[in-house]
Amino acid sequence: MKAASSGTPTSTTPTPTLAAAPTAAVTTTTTTAGGAPQSTQITQPAAAATTTTAAPVRPPATTAPPAPTPTNPPPATTPAPPAGPASVAINDYVYAPNPVRVRAGSSVTWTNNDAAPHTATADDGAWDSGSLTQGKSGAVRFATPGTYSYHCAIHPTMKGKVIVAG
Repeated sequence: MKAASSGTPTSTTPTPTLAAAPTAAVTTTTTTAGGAPQSTQITQPAAAATTTTAAPVRPPATTAPPAPTPTNPPPATTPAPPAGPASVAINDYVYAPNPVRVRAGSSVTWTNNDAAPHTATADDGAWDSGSLTQGKSGAVRFATPGTYSYHCAIHPTMKGKVIVAG
């Protein structure tokens, strides 16, 4: 509420009007005690527009790309067979180790630790340890490199391999 010059209270209704930048005009309409409208226009500078400028974005520091992962890694190397003879134990109807690895010219000795008799017989029939009772051993010499599959002639589900390196 604003008092008019006549001493009678009046009501005002501000009506904002925006002019072209950079000024803004505000028109205030006042009603006098007699009901006659009285307008007053005030021109004010427009609020300065604020512009925010972001700091420049720097690209991330470059680093060396990770080393490529081979799609076909090299095969794992097989340990060289020991020089000299090798031993295979027969326990619980199993040959161990299996496969057994030796060098050409070496012998493999099978020892039966089971109560049941077993053999070490080449799948192609080229060699045979003979029937081995509990505590007995049989040996075969391997002169040529290659893989030799064998089985127990008494228990055909028992299978093994001898791998001979050059």
